[in-house]
Amino acid sequence: MPNLIRNSVLCAVAGAMAASSPAMAQEEVSIASPDSNAMTVADHWQVLRVTPPPIVNSIIVNAPVDEAWALWTDEKRMLEFMGFDANIEPEAGGAYQVIFVTNAETAIGRGNDGEIIAIEPKRMLSFTWMTPMHMSELTGNSTFVTLYFTPIDDGARTQVDLINVGYGLGKDWHDAYAYNLRGWDRVLAHFQYALEVGPIDWVARAKELRRNGTLPMWREYKRRELRGED
Repeated sequence: MPNLIRNSVLCAVAGAMAASSPAMAQEEVSIASPDSNAMTVADHWQVLRVTPPPIVNSIIVNAPVDEAWALWTDEKRMLEFMGFDANIEPEAGGAYQVIFVTNAETAIGRGNDGEIIAIEPKRMLSFTWMTPMHMSELTGNSTFVTLYFTPIDDGARTQVDLINVGYGLGKDWHDAYAYNLRGWDRVLAHFQYALEVGPIDWVARAKELRRNGTLPMWREYKRRELRGED
C-alpha cells in the first residue's frame, strides 16, 4: 500500500514538473536514468491527462511543526479542528477514525473509518480516507491522503502539503472528487483557524450552520485577517 501512495505522489510531482515543458523533462530524465524501461517524466505527464489528477492543497500556519503535527495525530487535539470524536493510533497500520456526528447510535458510516498507511514523525503522514458518507454508491471505498510537514522561518511556522489520490473514473467518483476538492480546502482552513485563533466549538458551529446556512468560521476569520483585525 505505501508503494501505491509513493507511485501516485511521484505521478503528481512528475506531472507538475513536465506540464510546462514535457520534451525538456523527458530529455533530462532520459539522461539521468540508466533504466530504459522506466517511465519518463513526460510519460507520467501523458498518463495524468487521462486519469484523475491528485487533489493537491497547501497551507502555511503560524505554529511550529510540533503543534501542527499534534492536530493530525493526537485524537484529542484533532477535535480542535475536525470531528466530534476520533480514534487515532499514530503508527503504521493504526486506526485513523473520525466521527462527524454527535449521536453515537447513528455514527456507523458517518465519518472516516481509516487506517494509517505510513508515518514519519513530524514529517509525513499517510492514511486512507473513506469516500463521502452521503454518497451511498461508493460506500466501502477509500482514497489515500498524504500530508507533509515542513518547518519554515526558523521553525516559527509550518507548511503543510496535502495530496489526495485514488479516485475512480465514473460519475460517482467524479462527484466524490469535486466534493473533496472543496472539502480539503475547508479542512485546512479550519486547521489554520484552530492553531491561530483557537479550538473550534463544533456544537456551536452545528447550531450556527442550522441557523444561518453556510457561513464557515474560517471565512469570517480570513475576512478579519484581511481587514487587519484581531
